[in-house]
Amino acid sequence: MNNFINRPTSAFIAASWVALLAGAVGFMIGLWNANMPLHEKATIL
Repeated sequence: MNNFINRPTSAFIAASWVALLAGAVGFMIGLWNANMPLHEKATIL
């Protein structure tokens, strides 16, 4: 019996990781460029 029928494809897993990392990097860049005091930036992280 095939036990891998419900497993997502490698392409989907890779695309999910890329999307997660791109979102995290975008969030960090946005936070770095924000005009906020440092103590307010620290509470977001």
